[in-house]
Amino acid sequence: MKTLRTLLTVLTLASANAAAQTNTISFTNSVIAAGNNNFFNIALNKFNTSLGILDSVTVAVQSSTLGGSFFLDATNPAIDIEFEGAFGRVTIRQATTNSLGFTQLGQTTNAVTTTPAPIFTLLGGTSTNFSISPLVVITNTTPNAIQSISSGFWSSYSDPTGSGSVIFQARNNPEITVSGGAYFQSATNFTADTVMSVTYTYVVPEPSTWALLAAGATITGLVAARRRRIS
Repeated sequence: MKTLRTLLTVLTLASANAAAQTNTISFTNSVIAAGNNNFFNIALNKFNTSLGILDSVTVAVQSSTLGGSFFLDATNPAIDIEFEGAFGRVTIRQATTNSLGFTQLGQTTNAVTTTPAPIFTLLGGTSTNFSISPLVVITNTTPNAIQSISSGFWSSYSDPTGSGSVIFQARNNPEITVSGGAYFQSATNFTADTVMSVTYTYVVPEPSTWALLAAGATITGLVAARRRRIS
């Protein structure tokens, strides 16, 4: 009996001191948010809890790049118009307010370089397509672009099989400055190509830990059985 108790104690201490392995897994997704003031969904995979014990969740905006083109038409044949400049307003947010522990990154307004460049005159009755030089306006090195999610929200990011996703959204709301006469504009091709990621840090016990725990459970069962026979 003394030998069994001693062995059980050794196994229990060994299992308590056995090292655990820390791993990370990341998922990345992107969306091209067209410049029509609508939000476009970015789905990021949930954590598969069968992999291990979740230790942290980090959401990052890797980048958001303005680009594409827009169209201007001087609709009155008798009056010229002048294109003076263009701005892209990018907003990143979570799809469901306050349910994911993600702080909305707010709106960033950025002037873009166009071809033709401003100031550009459109003669009355003519139209022009303006191309936009790619401009990265948000990266994960900017303030608030990386969010460490508190443990109270981890359940929103987890699933027993890793099924489902958490949803974030991106929007580009362009502003095109024109002076002069009447005009028509289309900015649906003025885009914000936004990339987001989620990184899960989790702990996996070493195989030796499982073996020690199994051995301890077996010995505990033997001790209990012996006690029943003695009694």
